[in-house]
Amino acid sequence: MWGTRAAALSLSVLCSVGLGNCAMADIGQQFERYRWQKRVLLIFAPAASSEALAAQNAHLSGEASGLDDRDLVVWRLIHGESASVDGDLRADVSPQEFYQRFGVSSEAFAVVLVGKDGTVKQQQNEPLPVSELFSTIDAMPMRQREMQQGGG
Repeated sequence: MWGTRAAALSLSVLCSVGLGNCAMADIGQQFERYRWQKRVLLIFAPAASSEALAAQNAHLSGEASGLDDRDLVVWRLIHGESASVDGDLRADVSPQEFYQRFGVSSEAFAVVLVGKDGTVKQQQNEPLPVSELFSTIDAMPMRQREMQQGGG
């Protein structure tokens, strides 16, 4: 479930690697605005009709309050088609850049949880039940502090 290669990947690398390439720099800029503010759930699917994507969407359906409490933003990246953030289509973002940066095959489904510190916390190739997602986040030291301080 925890990808060792993915765990080593830091979004700070995304910010510095592609400075010569506008698309890559844009990815870094997109994530840099979330650092220390939001956690990011990246959902990769080979097609909008993917059964795994439908299952992941069903897991997240009706969980807006829990997602908000955990400062979680959800990106859906459909290979060759579209990118969206919390349901808003992002025509300025190339899903392929994300597939490359996170080492996800174009034919694969994957879920990647990125912490507020910009590092990958969890990566798996099957839909992630919301109970598991929330318990993973709730076990994080930063989230523990947030809960103690009444931040969610």
